[in-house]
Amino acid sequence: EQMRRQYTSFEYILSKSIGELPLDVFYSVLFASTLKFLTNLRIPLSLLCGTFSLMTVAASSLGFLVGSLTSGVDEAQTLGMALMVILMAVGIINPSGVDPSMKTPLIIELLKKFSPIGMAIEALCIAEYSGMDFAEGGKSWSFSDLPRMGGLALVRNGDQVIDALGLTTKTYESVMRNMATVSAINLLMSWVGLSWYGTKFINAKDTSSTD
Repeated sequence: EQMRRQYTSFEYILSKSIGELPLDVFYSVLFASTLKFLTNLRIPLSLLCGTFSLMTVAASSLGFLVGSLTSGVDEAQTLGMALMVILMAVGIINPSGVDPSMKTPLIIELLKKFSPIGMAIEALCIAEYSGMDFAEGGKSWSFSDLPRMGGLALVRNGDQVIDALGLTTKTYESVMRNMATVSAINLLMSWVGLSWYGTKFINAKDTSSTD
């Protein structure tokens, strides 16, 4: 089919996205719904499912990009695994809080902007802690009730948690828009990668003489 040019790179990416992403999103929604049912998360189910779904789309589109820029399955798996570990590492937020006086290297900041897991963590933290009161219902918490979270153990409300995590300047909507933008960029670059680095074929020339 490729040799006969029965489809273009754009058609391949489009069909692959339509065929795979909905199923990936379904499993994400199933996981998020189960998580909401089994835990006491404050975040609404719609936001929880939306965050996990968009994170899945961003991660899958990144996989498309890696596959489009590599020449084989083994190479794609090796590069994809290493990249996944790096993006996971830079996307984790220190639960003890973020020191604003410490400067983060530029390369780390750049990797954070393209980390689906990092953006999903930020979105979930903002949605979960924004406006939360740790003494809801008139019940005052004692020190034994507080979570063991280092410097965050003495905070009184969710807004203080968001501030300690360095997320004050961000909103749930802005983080989700960034994640959608990264997903679109990954899909676009996948198309470019397939167009330029896709499988090349050498057409044989018929040299037989005809009478």
